[in-house]
Amino acid sequence: MSEGISRGFAAYLDIEDWRLTSHDCLEEKLATEKMLLNMTDSSFITRLHATHLDAQFMYLILEPALGGSLKEVYERESFHDMIHVVKYHTAGIALAIGHLHERQICHRDLKPDNILLNEKGHIKVCDLGLAKRFFEKTATFCGTALYMAPEIHAGRWYTHAVDWWSFGVIVYELLSGRNPFVAPTQGQIRASVMKGIRNFGSMQPDCVDFIRVACAARPPLERLKAMRWYRDVPWGRIQRGDVPASWVPKRQPLAGPRSFPRHLFVQHSG
Repeated sequence: MSEGISRGFAAYLDIEDWRLTSHDCLEEKLATEKMLLNMTDSSFITRLHATHLDAQFMYLILEPALGGSLKEVYERESFHDMIHVVKYHTAGIALAIGHLHERQICHRDLKPDNILLNEKGHIKVCDLGLAKRFFEKTATFCGTALYMAPEIHAGRWYTHAVDWWSFGVIVYELLSGRNPFVAPTQGQIRASVMKGIRNFGSMQPDCVDFIRVACAARPPLERLKAMRWYRDVPWGRIQRGDVPASWVPKRQPLAGPRSFPRHLFVQHSG
Protein backbone atom coordinates (compact mmCIF):
# COMPACT_ATOMS: atom_id res chain seq x y z
CA MET A 1 0.00 0.00 0.00
CA SER A 2 1.32 3.43 -0.85
CA GLU A 3 0.29 6.88 0.26
CA GLY A 4 0.64 10.09 -1.63
CA ILE A 5 -0.76 13.47 -2.53
CA SER A 6 -2.51 14.09 -5.82
CA ARG A 7 -4.09 17.11 -7.42
CA GLY A 8 -7.78 16.88 -8.25
CA PHE A 9 -9.04 18.04 -11.62
CA ALA A 10 -12.32 19.56 -12.71
CA ALA A 11 -14.55 17.26 -14.70
CA TYR A 12 -17.63 17.87 -16.78
CA LEU A 13 -21.25 18.00 -15.53
CA ASP A 14 -20.22 20.36 -12.70
CA ILE A 15 -18.08 17.67 -11.08
CA GLU A 16 -15.34 19.98 -9.89
CA ASP A 17 -13.93 18.54 -6.70
CA TRP A 18 -13.32 15.05 -5.36
CA ARG A 19 -11.69 13.07 -2.61
CA LEU A 20 -10.06 9.77 -3.28
CA THR A 21 -9.42 6.85 -0.99
CA SER A 22 -9.68 3.10 -0.75
CA HIS A 23 -7.77 2.53 2.48
CA ASP A 24 -9.87 0.19 4.65
CA CYS A 25 -9.67 2.42 7.73
CA LEU A 26 -10.89 5.42 5.74
CA GLU A 27 -13.71 3.76 3.82
CA GLU A 28 -15.90 3.69 6.93
CA LYS A 29 -15.11 7.35 7.60
CA LEU A 30 -16.09 8.34 4.07
CA ALA A 31 -19.22 6.19 4.25
CA THR A 32 -20.19 8.11 7.39
CA GLU A 33 -19.45 11.43 5.72
CA LYS A 34 -21.59 10.38 2.75
CA MET A 35 -24.46 9.48 5.08
CA LEU A 36 -24.24 12.80 6.94
CA LEU A 37 -24.01 14.86 3.76
CA ASN A 38 -27.10 13.09 2.45
CA MET A 39 -28.91 14.15 5.63
CA THR A 40 -28.22 17.84 5.02
CA ASP A 41 -30.13 20.23 2.80
CA SER A 42 -28.59 23.65 3.31
CA SER A 43 -27.20 26.13 0.81
CA PHE A 44 -24.45 26.83 3.38
CA ILE A 45 -23.10 23.25 3.38
CA THR A 46 -21.35 21.60 0.42
CA ARG A 47 -23.70 19.25 -1.39
CA LEU A 48 -22.80 15.72 -2.33
CA HIS A 49 -23.58 15.16 -6.02
CA ALA A 50 -22.64 11.51 -6.30
CA THR A 51 -20.32 8.78 -5.11
CA HIS A 52 -18.37 6.19 -7.04
CA LEU A 53 -16.31 3.17 -6.07
CA ASP A 54 -13.91 1.39 -8.39
CA ALA A 55 -11.12 -1.13 -7.93
CA GLN A 56 -8.75 1.49 -6.54
CA PHE A 57 -10.63 4.47 -5.18
CA MET A 58 -13.76 5.71 -3.48
CA TYR A 59 -14.91 9.05 -4.87
CA LEU A 60 -17.05 11.70 -3.19
CA ILE A 61 -18.19 14.08 -5.92
CA LEU A 62 -18.93 17.42 -4.23
CA GLU A 63 -20.43 20.62 -5.55
CA PRO A 64 -17.83 23.16 -6.69
CA ALA A 65 -16.69 25.83 -4.25
CA LEU A 66 -14.13 27.66 -6.32
CA GLY A 67 -13.67 30.80 -4.24
CA GLY A 68 -11.17 29.21 -1.86
CA SER A 69 -11.20 28.73 1.90
CA LEU A 70 -11.84 31.57 4.33
CA LYS A 71 -8.31 31.14 5.63
CA GLU A 72 -6.65 31.78 2.29
CA VAL A 73 -9.16 34.43 1.17
CA TYR A 74 -8.79 36.52 4.34
CA GLU A 75 -5.01 36.28 4.22
CA ARG A 76 -4.89 37.22 0.55
CA GLU A 77 -7.54 39.96 0.54
CA SER A 78 -6.75 41.41 4.01
CA PHE A 79 -10.38 41.24 5.15
CA HIS A 80 -9.43 41.06 8.82
CA ASP A 81 -11.14 43.78 10.85
CA MET A 82 -13.64 44.46 8.02
CA ILE A 83 -16.70 43.97 10.21
CA HIS A 84 -19.35 43.94 7.45
CA VAL A 85 -17.47 41.19 5.60
CA VAL A 86 -16.97 39.14 8.76
CA LYS A 87 -20.64 39.49 9.71
CA TYR A 88 -21.76 38.27 6.30
CA HIS A 89 -19.49 35.24 6.29
CA THR A 90 -20.08 34.27 9.91
CA ALA A 91 -23.85 34.57 9.45
CA GLY A 92 -23.61 31.85 6.80
CA ILE A 93 -21.46 29.72 9.09
CA ALA A 94 -23.96 30.13 11.93
CA LEU A 95 -26.84 29.05 9.68
CA ALA A 96 -24.86 26.00 8.60
CA ILE A 97 -24.17 25.03 12.23
CA GLY A 98 -27.81 25.53 13.13
CA HIS A 99 -28.86 23.27 10.25
CA LEU A 100 -26.45 20.53 11.33
CA HIS A 101 -27.60 20.71 14.94
CA GLU A 102 -31.25 20.46 13.91
CA ARG A 103 -30.27 17.07 12.49
CA GLN A 104 -28.29 16.14 15.63
CA ILE A 105 -25.02 16.40 13.68
CA CYS A 106 -21.94 17.86 15.37
CA HIS A 107 -19.26 19.00 12.90
CA ARG A 108 -16.34 18.84 15.38
CA ASP A 109 -13.75 20.34 13.03
CA LEU A 110 -14.93 23.83 12.21
CA LYS A 111 -12.08 26.13 11.22
CA PRO A 112 -11.39 28.66 8.44
CA ASP A 113 -9.72 25.95 6.32
CA ASN A 114 -12.99 23.96 6.27
CA ILE A 115 -15.19 26.86 5.25
CA LEU A 116 -15.22 27.59 1.53
CA LEU A 117 -16.69 30.24 -0.74
CA ASN A 118 -18.45 29.38 -3.98
CA GLU A 119 -18.16 31.35 -7.21
CA LYS A 120 -20.75 33.84 -5.95
CA GLY A 121 -18.93 34.39 -2.66
CA HIS A 122 -21.43 32.45 -0.55
CA ILE A 123 -20.39 30.30 2.43
CA LYS A 124 -20.02 26.54 2.03
CA VAL A 125 -19.09 24.61 5.18
CA CYS A 126 -17.28 21.45 4.11
CA ASP A 127 -15.38 18.41 5.40
CA LEU A 128 -17.70 16.37 7.59
CA GLY A 129 -14.96 13.78 8.01
CA LEU A 130 -14.98 14.13 11.81
CA ALA A 131 -18.68 14.90 12.12
CA LYS A 132 -20.90 12.67 14.19
CA ARG A 133 -24.62 12.27 14.73
CA PHE A 134 -25.58 11.83 18.36
CA PHE A 135 -28.51 12.84 20.55
CA GLU A 136 -27.01 13.72 23.94
CA LYS A 137 -23.27 13.51 24.58
CA THR A 138 -20.13 11.91 23.22
CA ALA A 139 -16.52 11.78 24.35
CA THR A 140 -14.43 11.13 21.23
CA PHE A 141 -11.22 13.15 21.25
CA CYS A 142 -10.97 14.74 17.82
CA GLY A 143 -10.70 18.04 15.99
CA THR A 144 -8.04 20.69 15.44
CA ALA A 145 -6.41 21.79 18.70
CA LEU A 146 -6.67 25.55 18.07
CA TYR A 147 -10.45 25.29 17.59
CA MET A 148 -11.35 22.48 20.01
CA ALA A 149 -13.50 23.32 23.02
CA PRO A 150 -12.00 22.97 26.52
CA GLU A 151 -14.08 19.89 27.35
CA ILE A 152 -12.66 18.04 24.33
CA HIS A 153 -9.11 18.96 25.34
CA ALA A 154 -9.90 17.74 28.86
CA GLY A 155 -11.26 14.42 27.61
CA ARG A 156 -14.71 15.06 29.08
CA TRP A 157 -18.16 14.33 27.70
CA TYR A 158 -19.42 17.06 25.38
CA THR A 159 -22.49 18.09 23.38
CA HIS A 160 -23.12 19.71 19.99
CA ALA A 161 -22.37 23.04 21.69
CA VAL A 162 -18.64 22.51 21.05
CA ASP A 163 -19.32 23.75 17.50
CA TRP A 164 -20.34 27.13 18.91
CA TRP A 165 -17.02 27.37 20.75
CA SER A 166 -15.23 26.81 17.43
CA PHE A 167 -17.52 29.39 15.84
CA GLY A 168 -16.58 32.00 18.45
CA VAL A 169 -12.88 31.32 17.85
CA ILE A 170 -13.43 31.68 14.10
CA VAL A 171 -15.17 35.05 14.57
CA TYR A 172 -12.23 36.22 16.70
CA GLU A 173 -9.70 35.04 14.12
CA LEU A 174 -11.48 36.60 11.14
CA LEU A 175 -11.66 39.95 12.92
CA SER A 176 -8.18 40.01 14.42
CA GLY A 177 -6.15 38.06 11.87
CA ARG A 178 -4.84 35.66 14.48
CA ASN A 179 -6.01 32.67 16.46
CA PRO A 180 -6.22 33.48 20.20
CA PHE A 181 -4.59 30.22 21.25
CA VAL A 182 -1.50 29.97 19.05
CA ALA A 183 1.42 28.51 21.00
CA PRO A 184 4.61 26.54 20.22
CA THR A 185 3.42 23.19 21.59
CA GLN A 186 0.21 21.20 21.83
CA GLY A 187 0.46 21.32 25.61
CA GLN A 188 0.67 25.11 25.59
CA ILE A 189 -2.25 25.34 23.17
CA ARG A 190 -4.31 23.16 25.48
CA ALA A 191 -3.39 25.28 28.51
CA SER A 192 -4.32 28.45 26.64
CA VAL A 193 -7.67 27.01 25.51
CA MET A 194 -8.50 25.96 29.07
CA LYS A 195 -8.06 29.60 30.18
CA GLY A 196 -10.28 30.93 27.39
CA ILE A 197 -9.86 34.05 25.28
CA ARG A 198 -8.24 36.76 27.40
CA ASN A 199 -7.06 39.47 25.01
CA PHE A 200 -9.58 41.09 22.67
CA GLY A 201 -7.38 43.99 21.68
CA SER A 202 -9.37 46.91 20.26
CA MET A 203 -12.47 44.93 19.26
CA GLN A 204 -15.79 46.69 19.70
CA PRO A 205 -17.64 45.86 22.94
CA ASP A 206 -20.59 44.35 21.01
CA CYS A 207 -18.21 41.99 19.25
CA VAL A 208 -16.37 41.05 22.44
CA ASP A 209 -19.68 40.25 24.11
CA PHE A 210 -20.76 38.18 21.10
CA ILE A 211 -17.58 36.08 21.09
CA ARG A 212 -17.71 35.56 24.84
CA VAL A 213 -21.32 34.37 24.67
CA ALA A 214 -20.59 32.06 21.72
CA CYS A 215 -17.61 30.49 23.49
CA ALA A 216 -18.92 30.41 27.06
CA ALA A 217 -22.72 30.24 27.09
CA ARG A 218 -22.91 28.61 23.64
CA PRO A 219 -26.57 29.44 23.20
CA PRO A 220 -28.75 28.10 20.37
CA LEU A 221 -28.67 29.83 17.01
CA GLU A 222 -31.76 31.97 17.60
CA ARG A 223 -30.19 33.67 20.63
CA LEU A 224 -26.97 34.42 18.75
CA LYS A 225 -28.98 35.87 15.87
CA ALA A 226 -30.69 38.24 18.31
CA MET A 227 -27.48 39.59 19.82
CA ARG A 228 -26.57 43.24 19.39
CA TRP A 229 -23.52 42.55 17.19
CA TYR A 230 -25.78 40.90 14.61
CA ARG A 231 -28.58 43.48 14.90
CA ASP A 232 -28.18 44.68 11.28
CA VAL A 233 -27.96 41.21 9.70
CA PRO A 234 -30.97 40.44 7.43
CA TRP A 235 -31.25 36.78 8.39
CA GLY A 236 -34.25 35.92 6.24
CA ARG A 237 -32.68 37.38 3.10
CA ILE A 238 -29.35 35.69 3.79
CA GLN A 239 -31.13 32.37 4.31
CA ARG A 240 -32.87 32.78 0.94
CA GLY A 241 -29.65 33.85 -0.80
CA ASP A 242 -31.07 37.30 -1.59
CA VAL A 243 -28.17 39.26 -0.10
CA PRO A 244 -25.26 39.87 -2.51
CA ALA A 245 -21.99 38.54 -1.16
CA SER A 246 -19.70 41.04 0.52
CA TRP A 247 -16.93 39.81 -1.79
CA VAL A 248 -17.15 37.84 -5.04
CA PRO A 249 -14.08 35.90 -6.21
CA LYS A 250 -12.75 36.53 -9.68
CA ARG A 251 -14.08 33.99 -12.14
CA GLN A 252 -11.59 31.45 -13.40
CA PRO A 253 -11.81 29.88 -16.87
CA LEU A 254 -13.17 26.33 -16.68
CA ALA A 255 -12.39 25.19 -20.22
CA GLY A 256 -10.74 21.80 -19.86
CA PRO A 257 -9.28 20.23 -16.71
CA ARG A 258 -7.74 22.55 -14.18
CA SER A 259 -5.88 22.00 -10.95
CA PHE A 260 -7.53 22.19 -7.55
CA PRO A 261 -6.06 22.14 -4.05
CA ARG A 262 -4.41 18.87 -3.17
CA HIS A 263 -6.42 16.05 -1.68
CA LEU A 264 -5.07 13.12 0.26
CA PHE A 265 -5.62 9.71 -1.23
CA VAL A 266 -4.55 6.20 -0.25
CA GLN A 267 -4.14 3.59 -2.96
CA HIS A 268 -4.00 -0.18 -2.59
CA SER A 269 -1.09 -1.91 -4.26
CA GLY A 270 -1.66 -4.85 -6.54
